[in-house]
Amino acid sequence: MFLQHRFQLFSALIASLLQPSGQLFGDNKQNCCSFNSLTLSILHNLGWTHLCLSPSLLPILNGTFATSSLSTFKPTVAAVLSGLSQNGANTYLFLIGSFGDLEVKILFTTLVIGLFSLTGLCGSILFNRGRFINYSILSMCTSVIGFLLAAVSIWEIADIGDIWKALIILIVLSIAFAHSSLILLIDSESRMVNVLLVLTHLFIAIVSLMLIVLVIDEFDISSELYYRLIGVFAILDVLGTIVTPIVHKITQE
Repeated sequence: MFLQHRFQLFSALIASLLQPSGQLFGDNKQNCCSFNSLTLSILHNLGWTHLCLSPSLLPILNGTFATSSLSTFKPTVAAVLSGLSQNGANTYLFLIGSFGDLEVKILFTTLVIGLFSLTGLCGSILFNRGRFINYSILSMCTSVIGFLLAAVSIWEIADIGDIWKALIILIVLSIAFAHSSLILLIDSESRMVNVLLVLTHLFIAIVSLMLIVLVIDEFDISSELYYRLIGVFAILDVLGTIVTPIVHKITQE
């Protein structure tokens, strides 16, 4: 567990360090310098002395990093360091560490973070392109709510028996929104492409709705035809996802 704590402490420390100065320090440069001095001391104590001389981190610790560059650099580095620390900690748990109840919860938490981060990322790409803003916001909110509900279940804040239906439905919706968001990135004036887009979204909606009904009915639908239809529409969904970008590329040429 010691190595895991080192990873997590380092990630949290760097993520905090990379927060905008107006949020963390106000406009007091003296406080910023004092904090950076403390950061250097903590990095030494953690055994990360070589990082203090890193060309990437040294300008930040010295307060000489350009504001415009920092605004772009901060979220990227913080996300990368956070991901590396989590993956390093989980790898350590699998290879060396003891695997108790806490470690299982941490592992499942990491998995749901990965799942809902990917689904939310698809919606954020659509949002950044300035297309279907309300839909992309709905997609990201669904992923956030799904993650919170999953975390509540993993850490036993609520009984999984009471919320498992809502959790599975949110997973289905998050994946459906993510899938749909990626398809919506295609912007074409071709009538054929637009028809394929509409059909693909229709198949996504049908599959999602049928799965949600199945969950609400607690997987107690006995009709074999129902499951066959889910399979058929899922195949059509995948087919539309593959064919639509290809046809879009052909029509562009």
